[in-house]
Amino acid sequence: EQAGYGITDTWDEIVDKMIEIAPTTLEGINERVTELDTTVRQRTDEFEVRFEDGHFDRALLRARVNTLYKDRPDHHRTAMLMDREAMYS
Repeated sequence: EQAGYGITDTWDEIVDKMIEIAPTTLEGINERVTELDTTVRQRTDEFEVRFEDGHFDRALLRARVNTLYKDRPDHHRTAMLMDREAMYS
């Protein structure tokens, strides 16, 4: 004999469905968390590569500027010689 007009049976069915759904939902959440972790790792790796490239580019530019600065007297002397040569020709 059912008491409560089948409310107990309905409640049991709801609980049974929730128990069935919970692992599926948890698996879905785990998959999404794994995908998010993968995406974050990939973007972090890309950022690190770009960051390192930026450091390399700045170091290369700094080396070029230093070389030009050190060679400045030689460039000045060459320019003076070219001006003299142009003046005497």
